[in-house]
Amino acid sequence: MKTFTLHFGRSRLNDIPILKHEVRSFLEEVANPRLKGYTILHGQGSWNGKFEDTTLLTVTGPETLEPTLTEIAREYASRFGQESVLLTGATVTDFALVSPHGSTFFPTAPGLTAEAPVLQ
Repeated sequence: MKTFTLHFGRSRLNDIPILKHEVRSFLEEVANPRLKGYTILHGQGSWNGKFEDTTLLTVTGPETLEPTLTEIAREYASRFGQESVLLTGATVTDFALVSPHGSTFFPTAPGLTAEAPVLQ
């Protein structure tokens, strides 16, 4: 299991900004049909010494998501004239599904048992 993050810059090569509603439309069209769920964060970053707005798409799932995320990154770069889109991935060693009735811990690292307590 991994947590992946796509880093979408929001300035085109010609310095025309990519607006939040353009990113949302792109995600509805391209990401929603391919991903069951994800989280979006908006922020600011720097690329090649220039500050720009950025949108991060974060999703946790099997390592087999990487080709799908690579396709989404390529489509974004092509559509919005980006030099590149950064895709990062980090191995998840454990996680919990939280509900109003408690949480269930699911260890994923080798050597951990699935008989973890329910967190209240």
